[in-house]
Amino acid sequence: MSKRMKIILFGFLFISGIAGLGYWFVDDTFDVDMEPVVKDYIIEFKSLDEKIYVSSRAWGVSGNHQEIVLSSTPISPKHREYSKNDNYIFYTSEIYYKKEGGDKLIVFAPNSSVSEPKGFNSSIHIILKDLRTADELKNYENNYKKYGLEKISILDK
Repeated sequence: MSKRMKIILFGFLFISGIAGLGYWFVDDTFDVDMEPVVKDYIIEFKSLDEKIYVSSRAWGVSGNHQEIVLSSTPISPKHREYSKNDNYIFYTSEIYYKKEGGDKLIVFAPNSSVSEPKGFNSSIHIILKDLRTADELKNYENNYKKYGLEKISILDK
């Protein structure tokens, strides 16, 4: 083997070794948990003997995929695919709500975040109140308790 080939081979092995060590260090040091953050809630309507099942979920490398689902049926922890025809799906990190009159659930959410179902099967009436501006969203974030509301969030621990 010529001297030039030996230098090229040695250089290739050296660079491969450095790259391998770099990968090992970065992989070990910056281990990212890719599991989704999931929280489940139940909103009970005792007078109707019915419940609204809520699931909030964030996933993705930076947690930038977010959804809050309202369902009239229990949500399976294993299968988190939801029918847009049967469930309210909010593509946001927070919503606010209050129960009213024994059969109404009033939900305050950003107007562009909701996917309304065609056939929500429940005696509970979901009434959507749109939050349209950044100022309005900030106002509800800061004052929801003052307004008598509860919050569902993927951010709460």
